[in-house]
Amino acid sequence: MSDFRLSDLNRVYWPATAKLAVARGCAAGCVLALLGLVMSPTSSEAPVVLLFPLIVAVVSLPLSLALRLGAYVSSFIPLIGGFVALTCLLFGALLTTIGDPIVYLVNRQWPQLLDIADFKFFNLDTLILIFHPE
Repeated sequence: MSDFRLSDLNRVYWPATAKLAVARGCAAGCVLALLGLVMSPTSSEAPVVLLFPLIVAVVSLPLSLALRLGAYVSSFIPLIGGFVALTCLLFGALLTTIGDPIVYLVNRQWPQLLDIADFKFFNLDTLILIFHPE
């Protein structure tokens, strides 16, 4: 995150970045839904838990971008910057990384689907930016 500059936002290929963020969010939502159904199998909570893939997929890109920009801006104030950077790491580890193995397997099977060449099995980065090919 320290190598991120605001000028990098001009070079981002947003359709591929959004597609990857939605795929990671949807996969993480599926894992969270499965965990929610296993941990609390009451029938009254099942409809809400089954919406987790949609909710996490929609929320993951704007929240990841806001946390990354917040960590960049607050790095000028060390205490707040450290807290926001820790929040970004925890958010990434919880809401996106748990779905990365599913996205990794999908990307290995259908590489043209997500437009990313070297997606790792686990990515602790909250937001993976895909840049225009130079």
